[in-house]
Amino acid sequence: MVSPTAVKANGKDWAYMNPIGTGPFKLVSWTRDSKLTYKKFDAYWIRQNHIFDGIEILVIADPVVQVCLLER
Repeated sequence: MVSPTAVKANGKDWAYMNPIGTGPFKLVSWTRDSKLTYKKFDAYWIRQNHIFDGIEILVIADPVVQVCLLER
């Protein structure tokens, strides 16, 4: 979810590079076209949803590499 207040105040270009939202995780680092790293947000209002300490999302643009990694 994106904060409509932040987009309205700062513009779409700013919001693209400065994610603001609500949820159980907060963004720690972002490497464009490579990786996103999130850690749990301790102040999240639903406490029992903290099953994980964090999430790391790898971005793989090449479809051949995607398939190879799935078949491992």
